[in-house]
Amino acid sequence: MAHSAVSDPNTINHAEKIENTPKRMNELKQMMLDVQKNEKKERESYPNVSFMSTDHNFEREKTLTKSAICSIKRHERRKKLRRDIYLKKKQDTNKRYIKNLSNLELTQAQINLLSRGLKFNSTPVTNESHIRTQLLNDFKAFARRTCLQYIFHGQDKEPHSFHVKSNWDPRSHRFNHRSPLNHI
Repeated sequence: MAHSAVSDPNTINHAEKIENTPKRMNELKQMMLDVQKNEKKERESYPNVSFMSTDHNFEREKTLTKSAICSIKRHERRKKLRRDIYLKKKQDTNKRYIKNLSNLELTQAQINLLSRGLKFNSTPVTNESHIRTQLLNDFKAFARRTCLQYIFHGQDKEPHSFHVKSNWDPRSHRFNHRSPLNHI
C-alpha cells in the first residue's frame, strides 16, 4: 500500500508542496519586510501622467505622498482664509457707505445690491431663442432691402402720398441666372 501511494502523482505533488512551504513562507516574509522598508522611506513622488482615450476625454492619474497632500491642504486653507479676509473687507466697505434708516436688519445680498449705487440697473435675463429669432428677422429684412436697392437702383422717384408699403420679397421670384440676387 505504501508503494502505491508513492507512485501516485498527486501524492508526490503534495509532498513537494509540503516540503517547499517553509521556504516559500520565508520568501513571503522577506518580500513583506522589503515593502515595509520602502513605505517608511521618505520619497518625493512626481505626478504620473498617463493618457487613456475614453470618448476623446483624457484622464490624468496622480500619485501623491503624504507630505504633498498636507501641502495641498495647507494651501487650500490659506486660500480660503485669504478669500474670507477679502470678503470681510468688502462687506465692511459696503456697510460703511449705506445708512439704514429702517428697523430691519439688511441681509448681505441687500447690502451688496445697495453698494452698487443709485444708478445701478440690472439687465434682464435674455431668452436665447428670442435672440436667434430676432437675428434671423433682422437678416431677412437686410437681405430684402439689399435686393430692392439692387432692382430699383437709379430709379429715384418720389413715392406717392398714398403709397402703401409692400411686403413683397424679391428673393422669392426668379431672376436671370447671372443676377447676384440668386446668391443672397
